[in-house]
Amino acid sequence: MKALGQLVGFVALLTLSPISWSQESSCDQIRIEISAQSEALEIANTDLLKKISGRTDCLFTAPEVYRAAYGTKPLPKEEPRKERRHDDDDD
Repeated sequence: MKALGQLVGFVALLTLSPISWSQESSCDQIRIEISAQSEALEIANTDLLKKISGRTDCLFTAPEVYRAAYGTKPLPKEEPRKERRHDDDDD
């Protein structure tokens, strides 16, 4: 009887979970959603990032993940590293 109660609880959790197994997006569907973001987003699209993080089998690239998060927002400019000057070298 205890096992039946645990099984019913497990089935209830699966039914009430926000992402049902049958509603899981395929890799191609997620890539279409990523490419459909045609504007720059100031705040990251956490819903799409959650979809991506749940699909490690899709092997999303870094640019795909960035576009999923921020749309067409340009990458931040990378400031060149300041080289250390050694004026007192013994050379």
